[in-house]
Amino acid sequence: MLIRDKQQFVDRLEKHRQKKGLSIRKMCEPTGLAHTVWVRYLSGDRQPSWDVLFEIAKVFNIKIEIHAKYRK
Repeated sequence: MLIRDKQQFVDRLEKHRQKKGLSIRKMCEPTGLAHTVWVRYLSGDRQPSWDVLFEIAKVFNIKIEIHAKYRK
């Protein structure tokens, strides 16, 4: 699936969390991210860094490929 922005990635990771039956706390625990911060990402109050999203993706063993385009 092609992800074009961070919020789309957050939504996708949230679907994985729910599918696996993990609580938000259990998902965030290995990354050191506070569960309240994840809730703010979900609501759009805060925007995560790509590094945080990649760390959470590791929890689910999600393979990430990055394709970049140079735009003027």
